[in-house]
Amino acid sequence: MVSKRGVAIAGARVAAGLVLVGAIAAVIAAAVLVPIPSVVASAATVAVAPAPQAQYRVCPGPILEYSQASGQPSPVTSAVGDAGITSAVREAAGGSSGTAVTTNPLAAPDNSSALSGNAPQVLAATDASSGALLAASQSAVAGANDLRGFAATACGEATADSWLVGGATTVGRTSLILLSNPTAVAANVRLSVYAENGVVDAPGASAILVPAQSQKVVSLAGLAPNVSSPVVHVESTGGAVLASVQQGIIRGLETGGVELVGASAAPSQAAIMTGVSIAGTSAIAERLPTDGNGDMQAALRVFVPGTADASLTVTATSEQANVQSVTFNLTAAAGRVTELPLRDLGDGTYTLSVDSTVPVVTAARTSVIEAGALDFAWYQSALPQPVDFVAPVAMGPNPRLHLNNPGPVAVTVVLTPTTGAKLTVKVPARATVAVVVAGGSTYAAAASGALVASVGFAGGGQLSAYSLVAPNALEAPIVVYP
Repeated sequence: MVSKRGVAIAGARVAAGLVLVGAIAAVIAAAVLVPIPSVVASAATVAVAPAPQAQYRVCPGPILEYSQASGQPSPVTSAVGDAGITSAVREAAGGSSGTAVTTNPLAAPDNSSALSGNAPQVLAATDASSGALLAASQSAVAGANDLRGFAATACGEATADSWLVGGATTVGRTSLILLSNPTAVAANVRLSVYAENGVVDAPGASAILVPAQSQKVVSLAGLAPNVSSPVVHVESTGGAVLASVQQGIIRGLETGGVELVGASAAPSQAAIMTGVSIAGTSAIAERLPTDGNGDMQAALRVFVPGTADASLTVTATSEQANVQSVTFNLTAAAGRVTELPLRDLGDGTYTLSVDSTVPVVTAARTSVIEAGALDFAWYQSALPQPVDFVAPVAMGPNPRLHLNNPGPVAVTVVLTPTTGAKLTVKVPARATVAVVVAGGSTYAAAASGALVASVGFAGGGQLSAYSLVAPNALEAPIVVYP
């Protein structure tokens, strides 16, 4: 039997427990109702603006004649004349500047006649202010017995990855791959060659050493003989290289022209080639049935680097407003190179716009017959320029700056030449405007929107063109997390 004293003790314990539970509840309620100070820590950051670096552009050098004389153990290359260079610096505030551009030759051990004046060149603007842009181009005329024509190209930046769309190694076609390394370290270059029948097994293409500050010349026929539509993927480790293709044509005893082909834009589902000149279609049509003349037909070359076939819509838009656009539909097999003949295009200048279901690389080729002379040109696909850019115009026949506006709104661009008055040009939406420019001059462009730009030359049986490529951003501030 429980005593009264035990009952009293138990009751006291229960009461104490209730008091304790109440106190805990009050503390919890206070914790919920009373805001607790919070501490938010953010990562410490430092914005570092790199000091302006010297800008460099690489010019591939003169046209090279490739031949094997009697008694020579292997073919040799030699320069056919010199390449004239046009360059200038555009200051960030607009317009051209008086910043000095220095020129230094690359070593050219594969050019048996290389001198400082007819070797590949590296241009540098070491004193340019932050945000300034250096641009350059070159042109040359070949007058050898089996190598005649006009070739112009933009001088570009060395990169670790590029695509060359152009050339051929069939009978009478000579294609040389020019690998120019302006860096202080050797470049180990891998060339992957693709053609109309797929990937080409090219022994010796996977480890090509290009010494520092020198140019290596590789015969494409030595890697991929008897190929009509090659595309070359250039990959470099160590030093970066500027990759170009020089193509020459001879048909029997008749020379068919020469061209320097720069890199096309990286694989993309959209591509634009502007300033594509088609001329003398009647004279060309008469020659096409003859063997060896098939590549006189204007054509679009397409390569699909992926594993899925591509369905493409190609639109050819004339620079003349009253000419109706022509549309081509094309299916291109994965891993192979396909050429689309650009028939049904009359004489004129066009912009070719490509829309593809998968990424592709592209370029276009046209030919000209005039005054008994034959020549041809390659037109590389290019991405839109930033709103401020520089257009270097090499010396050549009847130069034109072609400005394509791929957007839905008209773009106004102010062109400031190195000498002479400014030009103001309005480029309507989804249209192209050609501007007459002066050879040997550069034009600083300030535009209200993005434009695709190229420079073209045509006249006297000479034909060539090059796209303008936006420079890499080198001076953007870097956020550092200590």
